[in-house]
Amino acid sequence: MIDVSHEMPAIERARTAMDSALQPGHFFASAGQLSIEERPQENWRWEVLRGHLLDAAHTRETAVFDAWHVALDAAGQESTPLILVLLDAPGVKLHVVRRILVHAFEAYEDSPGVILSRPVEKWTAELVSTIRLEHATHDHVEAELRHALFWAIVGTSRLPITSLESPLPAYSFGQLAYLPSLRGKEFWHDAAKFLEAALGATAELAEQARALEVALRDERCEIEHVATVLARGPGREQNAAEQPFWAGLFRELFQTVALSPYTSFADRLVALLARLGEQPAATSAAADVFGYMLRRLCRHLTSFDLVTFHNYGANYPDALFLDALLAGCLRLVRANPELIESKDDDAPLVARVKRLRRRGLRQGAILRIQYEGLPVPDAPTSVGENARVLPGTATRVPDEQITSLAARQRRLFEGPSTREVLGPTGNSCMAQCVRDLDDPRELAELGRGLFLDRPLGSAKEPGEVDRTPLLSYEAVSPSIMAGRLALLRRAGWLQANEAARLLELSKLIDLRGITLRDFSPRERPGVVSLSDLGKGTGDFVLERTTRGSLISWLPRYDWSVLGRISAQAQSWLEAGRDLILVQHAPMSAPLDRPTLRIYDRTGELRVELGFLVEHHGSVRYRERQGLELPERLSILMVAGFDRGMSQLAPGERLLELRD
Repeated sequence: MIDVSHEMPAIERARTAMDSALQPGHFFASAGQLSIEERPQENWRWEVLRGHLLDAAHTRETAVFDAWHVALDAAGQESTPLILVLLDAPGVKLHVVRRILVHAFEAYEDSPGVILSRPVEKWTAELVSTIRLEHATHDHVEAELRHALFWAIVGTSRLPITSLESPLPAYSFGQLAYLPSLRGKEFWHDAAKFLEAALGATAELAEQARALEVALRDERCEIEHVATVLARGPGREQNAAEQPFWAGLFRELFQTVALSPYTSFADRLVALLARLGEQPAATSAAADVFGYMLRRLCRHLTSFDLVTFHNYGANYPDALFLDALLAGCLRLVRANPELIESKDDDAPLVARVKRLRRRGLRQGAILRIQYEGLPVPDAPTSVGENARVLPGTATRVPDEQITSLAARQRRLFEGPSTREVLGPTGNSCMAQCVRDLDDPRELAELGRGLFLDRPLGSAKEPGEVDRTPLLSYEAVSPSIMAGRLALLRRAGWLQANEAARLLELSKLIDLRGITLRDFSPRERPGVVSLSDLGKGTGDFVLERTTRGSLISWLPRYDWSVLGRISAQAQSWLEAGRDLILVQHAPMSAPLDRPTLRIYDRTGELRVELGFLVEHHGSVRYRERQGLELPERLSILMVAGFDRGMSQLAPGERLLELRD
């Protein structure tokens, strides 16, 4: 069949792409009916600054669009569009915008010449994506539009720092969802069937995990029904030696879920995992998933502790999730103690699996006891989230509770102490967990955290929207190691002489990598950065950039240029193992001259890349399916491989982004 879509005019291609992307079968709506309405020639106040759509009250610029409104008609509420697709025919562009109801203030004239302000609820608009239509095929426009609609609902990042990166409230409360891979002429209203359809479609794991999240967020959907769907699986044959397919689904869900606003989601997830673990063939898999989530969550809280990074616990959903996971894991272990108990005849692989499960319990218990009694608001929230109008019975937290410790009446983990929560089985397990600390890997884990950065966006302007890849980094803090050994001693899980011995052993661990003395990350408002390394203890040693976060974008560049300088360097970089890629933007350098430094595991600088600055003084980025990448990077330095930098001209050192 001959594809003639490229012969259509750009605007016609956009309209046919929208017809497909806005098919009802992509959408799930729980709380009411969903409507999609076309409104030609709609007038908008329209001005974009650094990727942000300005509030209508802050601009006089206007534009006319053909608009498509996606509205959720909830019972008892006025129908208002949450998602808009705007066709700019003169500009040959498509814009995807989302709207959020917020608590705000508006100015009014109290009397002649006297301007005051008053609290109101108002809709604010956020620009999710702009799709350029010139020279774009129908398939490209449709794929970009589908992903833009997906991100408009679930948020643009797996780490929701800004409002745009956070899910719509309707998604967080299980009322609205969208999956790019689904098809159909009818909207989905049953979350379990929505999940079943996603598992049976050619959807990627990320989409299937989102469908599972929707089923957990929709409280009308029974956990027993979801467990049945997962137990039935996607319909493919599975080797008995393999873990159930849903184990990977839970891991993917954990990597992308936003816990705030805090709903019944966490408790329902734990209940579902416990239900799946009741099957003898799946008990080990459930224990592994519990352990995985606990370990990753504890690494996150080690890096971004509740005191320094959460305004003394103002936003604490991670801690509540930790408590729920710890309780669920303990129930499973009490019923199946063999899951964590070591035996002399355990095979090496079995011994390792049990050790990792014990690690999750140990780290979870340490974090829980560390934050017992921390003053927190009535509900976990932040200034930005508290400004949103949430659906249902969700109530706002008084602003003073967020900013003032004295105004807080609630204490974190009030009720049973951690030792009481652990019970006889958990405390017995902790004795074995402490013995594990003779292993340097477990000792280092006491101080290991997971940091995040967007180094490829370091050439962007301050305040500019940044959709570049979010990279993750493992780092270890010796002072946190020491502090947690002291905590174990105070809790009675470690004798004083043993604590002293392990402290001396921790000083002998060879922590290889780099510290903040080796590079200078730039801190930008609203963007996570490795500058966070210096906000806590300040002694974190970066060990590596995780391979998973590297391979999400490394293959998108043509590294053959690097191969002409050093084939060994190209192979090492493309493998993405045991390397540390960081941004380097010293204060003395111009804003448009940051570089990317790539170190090996020993802390040696091996490759340095630069951004190509265009004639207008900025770096050109290209966006594909919600991910931005610099169109070109330049190789500045290569060292320590089979060959050094050859006499290539500057133009021959450019790394091009693949089409």
